[in-house]
Amino acid sequence: MSRGRQKIGTNPAWASGLLLPLLAVLFVCAWFGCLTPAAVAQEEERGHRPDLEAGRSQYLANCARCHGVEGGGGEGPPLARVVLPRAPTDTALVRLIAAGIDGTAMGPTWWLSREDRENVAGFVRSLATSEAEDGAGLAGDPERGEDVFREAGCEGCHTVHGFGTARGPDLSTVGGRRGVTYLRRAIVDPAAALPRGMTAMPTDFVDYLVVRVVDAEGGVLRGMRMNEDTYTIQIKDARGVIHSYDKRDLTSLEREFDRSLMQSYEDRLTEDELDDLIAYLASLSGGPRGIS
Repeated sequence: MSRGRQKIGTNPAWASGLLLPLLAVLFVCAWFGCLTPAAVAQEEERGHRPDLEAGRSQYLANCARCHGVEGGGGEGPPLARVVLPRAPTDTALVRLIAAGIDGTAMGPTWWLSREDRENVAGFVRSLATSEAEDGAGLAGDPERGEDVFREAGCEGCHTVHGFGTARGPDLSTVGGRRGVTYLRRAIVDPAAALPRGMTAMPTDFVDYLVVRVVDAEGGVLRGMRMNEDTYTIQIKDARGVIHSYDKRDLTSLEREFDRSLMQSYEDRLTEDELDDLIAYLASLSGGPRGIS
């Protein structure tokens, strides 16, 4: 009977069965930087002093395309502000950089070490203006801008807090999601400011992309792409009606990256009206700060 017993610690099969999963866990943890809130919090409790120059280098490499070189915003929200709505504390900012934001184009920065993320967070904090300067760069008047928004017919395509028409993006929180420079470009040259989708791909996956299709009977439709996969595409026309096509039934499918269903307002608004409109949009959800 005693010969049939083996000590667990000396069983090679058992040891290898335990060792491989353990090594796998350690590898994943090391590769992804242990992006758990508890791990980040423990690291922060050490009192690490961020290296702002190193943080700037990482910021320019990883963040500036969406948030602007000076944190003024663009496709992403402005960061040169006193209070960041999603990251009111340093701890929250480091966690946000680590884990990203679900449902947005900002994913987790698994390639950055904990020290890198703290350095980036420190640099972002250094971009903040003073309370007195915060938002001082906006030349227009938000109240007049709200009148411009209605008089220019913007509610015909956009909604703000439930009012308007949802043909284009909901603008209820646009001030907290876009920078002033981006807002101006979107009004003056809409095709140059099409927002990217929730992916790292810079071309094909663009929100509000204009497409033109020709079906087998020769019918032509130009509208806004709502969804697309390998086999089908769904398009919303100018009336807000959604059409679904099997790609095999189309004779032509063109993605018009240089077009927008929105008309340019560069020649339809005066410079003062444009400033007022931007100030109004910037005021929605607190508005961007620190950029003119």
